Amino acid sequence: MRALSEHLATCASCRQVEAAYRRVGESLRLLPTLTPDASFRERVFTAIAAERQRLGPAAMRASRAETEPSLPVVRTPVTMPRSRRRIGPMRLSAMVAAAVLLVSLITMQWVSGRNSSNLTANISRGTSVVTTQSRLSSYLPDQRFYQVANLSATGDWLAYVASDGVGGTMLFVVDRHTGASHALLASPATGAVSLVSLTPHWVVWSVSSAAGWSVMAAPLSGSAAWRAQPLEQSATSTLTGVWADDTEALIATSTDGLATLERMNIASSATSDVVIATGSHHGAVIVSPSMANGTVYWADVWADMQGSLHSAIWSETVSGANPVTQAGGEAYAPVALSGELVWINATNALSVSANGGAASIIAAASQASGKLIALDLTTGKSLTLASQTAAATVRVSGKTALWRDGSAIQGYDFGAHHPLAENDLMIHAQVANASDDTISWYDGSHIVVYALS
Repeated sequence: MRALSEHLATCASCRQVEAAYRRVGESLRLLPTLTPDASFRERVFTAIAAERQRLGPAAMRASRAETEPSLPVVRTPVTMPRSRRRIGPMRLSAMVAAAVLLVSLITMQWVSGRNSSNLTANISRGTSVVTTQSRLSSYLPDQRFYQVANLSATGDWLAYVASDGVGGTMLFVVDRHTGASHALLASPATGAVSLVSLTPHWVVWSVSSAAGWSVMAAPLSGSAAWRAQPLEQSATSTLTGVWADDTEALIATSTDGLATLERMNIASSATSDVVIATGSHHGAVIVSPSMANGTVYWADVWADMQGSLHSAIWSETVSGANPVTQAGGEAYAPVALSGELVWINATNALSVSANGGAASIIAAASQASGKLIALDLTTGKSLTLASQTAAATVRVSGKTALWRDGSAIQGYDFGAHHPLAENDLMIHAQVANASDDTISWYDGSHIVVYALS
């Protein structure tokens, strides 16, 4: 498998063939389940009985026909061949594949005939869209940039970051109504590209390299659609955290041991940035900023004299900054929702070198794993969503929390107060994300979007 993956990374034609094979199975898997009505069984057996009664006399006559003198019987010796040609494994595999493809096409055509609005296909710049159910949509990534690292979807848009396997990374946004795909980077990035947020009106991302970093935003409609504009950029500081919704962005940075958190309006970032918090002390780093109901939350992470890492969650309101968890605790990666605050209570020991800077602290903090905790901000009651998971796999948005439990993606619905009913759909997911109205994931060949309502 490793040799195959390495070959696919450098051979575009083989990637197309491999994607075509996957599409056959994916099309079969995504076909809707048709449940017959209660009277179906009765109608089938009634039809069988009627056919038996109609053909009964003729069948009886045919069974006696050979013994009647009016019908001569000719008995011709039959010579059986001594050996039969065996079907080789390659030929058998080809016959099976052809049969599966034929059944798939016939079944899809039949389903389409029953409800043509449930099956559409669009192809644009290598992105194909196949919608087989009103809630479930499947997309093929770009043919060149096919290794999806992150994604997000709304009811109208899909955004994903993907690499070409040889060092290049691109950010795409797909119009889910037309299938039109837009590459938002002028050229493939060689540094890290992170999709920060996809909202009804904006897509926000960051690009980091040895030369510096930038946080960018592009409107999804209007005369300036797809024109990237910088929210903030620097060649001297370290970007430690970014968050954005449809109107505002939070950007955390560290410069020479001083951590700051800025809040800005996306549409007018040049004149709206305001510093709302600083690190608890010199050397501390602000990470994982987020906001809900006007309150900003973040983690204040630092290393002690022995290099052991510690993290506490803070919040900022009109009255100032206040600790949410104990200063000596191990609460990492907080994400605020409307009414909930989710974080990792780390159980693994994390450490950095004695002279490690902000980048080292961020890298170490990203390895945090432990209990996934949800705090009800109204009642003060906490709930353990998972006994063990990694902070890097947690995605929280809208009313949904997703995380990796072993090899499977799991989710929790805060609106219904129980595990996601769609957990079984994500059984093959490699990466997943949630938004206010969708769950999206990548299964190794397709991007799948599930509409929550």
